[in-house]
Amino acid sequence: MKFILGALAMTMMTTQAPATEMVVKTPRGTDVHVTIDEIQGAEAKKPTLVIAPGQGYNKNLPLIQDLGAKAAQLGFLVYRFDWSYYSADPKHGQPSDDLSAEAEDMKAVIELANSNPSVDQGKIILAGKSIGTLVAYKLFRQNSFAGLILMTPICTDPDSGKAIGNESYPDFSKNTKPISLILGNADPLCKLPMLYDFTKDTNGNTTINVFAGGHSLTMGPFGDPAYAKINAQNLDAATTAASVWAEVIVGH
Repeated sequence: MKFILGALAMTMMTTQAPATEMVVKTPRGTDVHVTIDEIQGAEAKKPTLVIAPGQGYNKNLPLIQDLGAKAAQLGFLVYRFDWSYYSADPKHGQPSDDLSAEAEDMKAVIELANSNPSVDQGKIILAGKSIGTLVAYKLFRQNSFAGLILMTPICTDPDSGKAIGNESYPDFSKNTKPISLILGNADPLCKLPMLYDFTKDTNGNTTINVFAGGHSLTMGPFGDPAYAKINAQNLDAATTAASVWAEVIVGH
């Protein structure tokens, strides 16, 4: 297992890729709002990244939006979306108890991607933020995807403080496909000792990138301008690490 303690000294352009907005229907009849990031290129087929949001961390917030922009700049088609419950009621909407509705949401977005003739179906990477990691991991195990990015995974119970990595990501140590974990060193939902414990027996296809910050990879009080610069640098390093990892995995 490879551990990388970041901050990366890598820089990339951060110009937002042209975006297309779409709405797709799930089998249960709900709407999933999707943003597609793409830089026009000559390739007939493109690697693709599908990004699931957090519980309230929507597709237009920095970790997800910046990852989408950077992956697009590296030649990916990017599909980032919001959960149906969030789109219907951003303030009070809640996920389903077993996340089955959210799995259906993400499947609808994956099917949308697969319907695009520009998508290289052998080079689809899934990603998720927070509860999005739980959904993405479940679908990753069930299907043949090229890789998986878990941003701010959940390995610590927020109420009891107990380790829940093995419950959140069953049979993680048995995985043989590429997985990258991105998290903060002060994340209360995935304390580092607990993360290292449940990942200690994984093979060389698992990469862990630890940055500063909490569950959104930010430092200091929320919205405090004194931390704006360091937070921007931290998020840039994290999304650079994730996008470059994805590029390496698909051999693009």
